[in-house]
Amino acid sequence: MPNRALVGFVSLVSLVAVACGGEADQAAPPQPKTPPLAVVALPESFPSELAVLRPLVGRYPRDIDLWSREPLAARLRALLAARFEDLLRNTEVQGPLLEEQGILYVTGNKQHSGGSDAAALVIDLRRDALWVWLLIDGESQVFLERDVDIELPADVRIVIENADLEVEPPGPEEGGLEDAESP
Repeated sequence: MPNRALVGFVSLVSLVAVACGGEADQAAPPQPKTPPLAVVALPESFPSELAVLRPLVGRYPRDIDLWSREPLAARLRALLAARFEDLLRNTEVQGPLLEEQGILYVTGNKQHSGGSDAAALVIDLRRDALWVWLLIDGESQVFLERDVDIELPADVRIVIENADLEVEPPGPEEGGLEDAESP
């Protein structure tokens, strides 16, 4: 009987040794560790000098004098030249400065002319670039500070899609109907 007790004791010691990382553990292949979950967060600062505008998100341009704030004002004036005044008129009725994944933006329209006179400003802090859309009397024009792809926030795309763009029907040379007069 003592041999059975001895065998049981040795088996118990072996199990304890394996559980505590003894020699038997070294023979088993190492288990892959699960990598920690990656948390993606926007950087607190962006390479753009326009990142100084981030604390103003949620406020209306008229309340923070956005169109006169540097460095934005100088860059907008350089980009738009004579059309800068159109931006001001077309943002008389305006939304607040908003942010979507490192892109600041403002949309607005001329008072009593929302469908035919509107504007959008997009400030891409990641690429340090300005994008401006103006709708004047139904004609759309885009101004891009430099040749980069700008991702338009959903709100900006909706404003542009809902605009009353003046589109003339195609003429005879473009495959449209000919004049009503008969030859």
